[in-house]
Amino acid sequence: PEITDLPITPPIVIAGLQRSGTTMLHRLIGADPQMRSVGSWEVVHVLPRKHEKPGKPTVRIAQTRLAEWSLRYLNPQFFAIHAVEADGPEEDVLLQEYSLLSQVPEAMLTVPSYADWLAHQDMHGSYAYLKTLLQVLAFQNPRPRWVLKTPAHLEHLDTLLDVFPDAVIVQTHRDPLRTTASFSSMLAHGHSMFSDHVDAEAVARHWLRRNGDMVDRALDVRAIRPDVFLDVRYDDLIDDPMAQVERIYAAAGFVLTDSTRSRMEEHRAGHAQNAHGVHRYTLEEFGIREAEVNAVYARYRAAFDL
Repeated sequence: PEITDLPITPPIVIAGLQRSGTTMLHRLIGADPQMRSVGSWEVVHVLPRKHEKPGKPTVRIAQTRLAEWSLRYLNPQFFAIHAVEADGPEEDVLLQEYSLLSQVPEAMLTVPSYADWLAHQDMHGSYAYLKTLLQVLAFQNPRPRWVLKTPAHLEHLDTLLDVFPDAVIVQTHRDPLRTTASFSSMLAHGHSMFSDHVDAEAVARHWLRRNGDMVDRALDVRAIRPDVFLDVRYDDLIDDPMAQVERIYAAAGFVLTDSTRSRMEEHRAGHAQNAHGVHRYTLEEFGIREAEVNAVYARYRAAFDL
């Protein structure tokens, strides 16, 4: 019962459109040994096994690694888009799936009735449960600071700030023409693992609308709480990742030590872009015109000069 008394220190929360550098930034910051992120294996196995020794989650990690290898075998193309690592940081939206209030089913399957239902739910319960699960994980492996990440947070930043009032929100930005094409390709590959027939255009159009709504809702929250946001542009992140990390740490009041910088540089060296193949995509593959994307993201584009 004392687990629910554990404090969750003000987290860095990375929230940007899919394919805008959120994963790269999350994993880079997650290389800091002082930062606590949600591991892929922890998403699948939140609680210790019955006879597991404290601090020895070897079996849970091994089981998750088997699942990773299976995914690599079944859909190697997916890894050129989004590499999944059993012992690497993962999106906390996957923990929210345990509350049954999560975008995960909507992103993996064609479930329009669920998507419509989810859009009308109060998400406070989901974020409160997320905090509880973070406390469960912190009890097993405590670290001074947290870094969270998922594009899904864009839709509920007001609720997130109710539960984590001192969070620093890092919003990543990339040309929506690029994010839309890239994410549409990722969705098509992801859906193909669960369905014999994928209407790639319908899925892409659904998420074009959803993501447009999400960034508009984020803009509404920014108008009320501009003080908690820090913006990172994709091109700047690619050009000089460590410069962006320095900005984030300064905003959060953290010190970027030489040893931490070295750990992050080691991570970068071992995770080169396109290491699992080159991801190629175009809007035309999904029957979407540039004018449609520009119309959906007109407010967002104007706000950030994209």
